[in-house]
Amino acid sequence: MAVFGRNIVKNKGPYIRFCQVDLPFEQPWPDVEMLRGSIFIELSEDLLSAYCGITQSYSPFDPHAFIQLVNPTEIYDFSSKLLMWEWQLARTPLNYFSKELEYFCDPSDMYFKTNLYNAEQLKSDMIETLHFMIGEMHKLAACGKCLIIEGI
Repeated sequence: MAVFGRNIVKNKGPYIRFCQVDLPFEQPWPDVEMLRGSIFIELSEDLLSAYCGITQSYSPFDPHAFIQLVNPTEIYDFSSKLLMWEWQLARTPLNYFSKELEYFCDPSDMYFKTNLYNAEQLKSDMIETLHFMIGEMHKLAACGKCLIIEGI
């Protein structure tokens, strides 16, 4: 299984950056370099669209905005929405994933080529990606850090 960050889902951008920072930013959209070291995942907009399509729901956040969640309650509330997506994906039949499979499987990419990728693996990887994101959010909330979502 794999976490679908920028390193796996290549050329499917633009990417939405999820970052952890110690303190919230004063300015509405900080310099990209200020966030560079704090990114824990870069989520492809196309992957976000796939989540929305498969779950038949809207995104739980605005992918074009700069969002700061500064207290643990806000972070846990947001992560619970992703947890609901994870639950929905787990109970979704494989044929929904088959429709997305050809889009995400670039035959020239070694990850997909060596794993003989199929709908069941796509489903597992999409769930694993959400699980990773939720886990990271819970860790940073427990440590009193802020979650930054830098949109497109």
